[in-house]
Amino acid sequence: MSIERKLILHFSAEKADKPLVNRLIKEYDLELNFLHASMENGIGTMVVGVVGSAENFEKGMRYLSRVGVQVEDISRGIYRDEERCTSCGACIGFCLSSAFTLDPNNQKTIFNSNKCISCGTCVKACPARCMHRKF
Repeated sequence: MSIERKLILHFSAEKADKPLVNRLIKEYDLELNFLHASMENGIGTMVVGVVGSAENFEKGMRYLSRVGVQVEDISRGIYRDEERCTSCGACIGFCLSSAFTLDPNNQKTIFNSNKCISCGTCVKACPARCMHRKF
């Protein structure tokens, strides 16, 4: 059975020059698609799409945990404060992954976290400051 997930990997600067991703590909036969990466204040963050068998995925995640990489599901990477959102739609035009749409029935902005790649563009674009990044 194949599994497909979008993950956020958090790691220390000491691990930035280690072949962590290479091992996931070669030893665990996982396909990786890099969506975003940054290194700020000694903390590395990488957003990746991962595809592979369920067994290899679990083995790969255990490996990352063992070497000190924190793994987080991307659906928790970007979130919206629903109380602050005015449905102005600014995020729709800036979103690189089309995670935002406008409901034609009520003109409300809809956020689909499954499409989100956690690039943070919506966080910068939102005039109401209702979009937030957890990393």
